[in-house]
Amino acid sequence: MLGPWRKSLASPSRPCCEFCASAGSRSGRGECGIGERCRSDDHRMSMHRAECSPTSIILMIAVTEDEIRSVVHDTVACDDASRLVVDEFVIGERGRIDIAVIGDHLVGYELKSDRDTLTRLPRQMDVFGDVFDFCVLVVTTRHLSKARQILKRGWGLAVVDRTPDDGLSYQQVRQANQRRSVDTVALALLLWRDELLHALDALGQAGGYRGLTRNELAKHLADVTERDQLRSIVTTALTERQGWRVAKEPGEGDGTCPRAGVSSRFLARRFLSQRR
Repeated sequence: MLGPWRKSLASPSRPCCEFCASAGSRSGRGECGIGERCRSDDHRMSMHRAECSPTSIILMIAVTEDEIRSVVHDTVACDDASRLVVDEFVIGERGRIDIAVIGDHLVGYELKSDRDTLTRLPRQMDVFGDVFDFCVLVVTTRHLSKARQILKRGWGLAVVDRTPDDGLSYQQVRQANQRRSVDTVALALLLWRDELLHALDALGQAGGYRGLTRNELAKHLADVTERDQLRSIVTTALTERQGWRVAKEPGEGDGTCPRAGVSSRFLARRFLSQRR
């Protein structure tokens, strides 16, 4: 969707900005829409006016998922050093959420960049809502209007936007409310089989169940616990989980939240806030 750039692309008489002019001169063409710059996704996805000032040239650059992820880490995920932050956290065989924050509660953040669509969001809301106590959708300005229309009640909403100095801002639009209904079996399935057996052992409920499958063990654990008790068991097990595969990330060690590993079973990246 070209949006505000449609007029400029249809009128090749002058470049719409200095980037287009320079690209056009390099290619021997000075017309906007023919120069190299106007063919880039970052340019076409701009939500700003066609006659670009130096500030709007910065503002029109698309916000990527990695940029949104970094802002969420710095702004909300790392504000408590006791919590575990997991990137690309897998929810059984049903899907994966972009960021999971594990502490006393499970908080999930789904990210939608300028290059994403909201097509999968309705299904994702159902899947994530089954296990997370709080769910937050983080979008760019491009998706904000549509997100307001389709977002389920109780979901939080935040927007990440590019600032005139080429930084990024995080703004909460709607606060998340704690979900009243959670699928306890889906919640228990966040645990590995050995973690399920360990939890059942601690409850004195493992007898006669050791030969069962992981799915059967999860159902049994859900049956013999209350929701709050099960949440505590799951969050404790996830926080104490060993076996994360070390995988350095760009920028590791340059802040208060170094990234530390990859789950060998879940194929999820995670990092721990530094313990104080």
